[in-house]
Amino acid sequence: MSAKIYNGYRIDTGNIRAIVDLLDNVQKAYAIAAKKRRIDTLAACIVPLLHEKKPNVLQSARNLLEDQARDIKRTGLRNPAFDFELAITIFPGPYDYTPALVFCEHKDLSASFTSSPLVREWSYWDNTDLPQGMTLREWNNRGKVWDKVLGHDTPAIRGLTRDYTDMFIEVSAAEVAERLAMPDMREHRAHFAAQDAAATAYLTKHDPCDAGGCSAHLKKTKATIDKKAARILAKLKDPTVKDLLKG
Repeated sequence: MSAKIYNGYRIDTGNIRAIVDLLDNVQKAYAIAAKKRRIDTLAACIVPLLHEKKPNVLQSARNLLEDQARDIKRTGLRNPAFDFELAITIFPGPYDYTPALVFCEHKDLSASFTSSPLVREWSYWDNTDLPQGMTLREWNNRGKVWDKVLGHDTPAIRGLTRDYTDMFIEVSAAEVAERLAMPDMREHRAHFAAQDAAATAYLTKHDPCDAGGCSAHLKKTKATIDKKAARILAKLKDPTVKDLLKG
């Protein structure tokens, strides 16, 4: 068994019906948080496409999210920028509680489970000092439970896993347009336009392959870029639903 379990939790019941109800309720909270993540990411992906006046910007952004999700599934490598899935593996046993592992890249998503009154943090490690407020006996007993629960197999073999995915959460063009019109996203759009203009001007006069020099130039001229972004922001128009769908 690995002696480093940083994603461990404890459900304060061993009743399987209560656990199923808990996991069903997680779905509702997760769907709300995951939809917000999906809207934010679609809007961020659309910013450069709008700036470049690309057609079908919303569909292009959706395609990017789907491609990234497929790559994550295919490679097994997590990518926080596009990985909004949540997996909870429970280990029912002869206890009045249930150990669980949470696999997720974002705390706002995993909170749909970890914020439940029935759930408490229950990690374990043996490479540093035990947490304050715990006795050595309590800590060692926790380690023995994890040792018994996990053994030398993968969690998926020893436990029961519930997966939550954002792939089927629908986001409308109106919701994305509303997000793009929010103050923080307007500032991002203006800054992107100003920085892109500065980068283009630099690369026009220098080696187009000099990415390092361009990056250094952008850092050096940040104050100038920020001023230009402020001017752009003052005149920035928000995209409509029609703009996002325009072919």
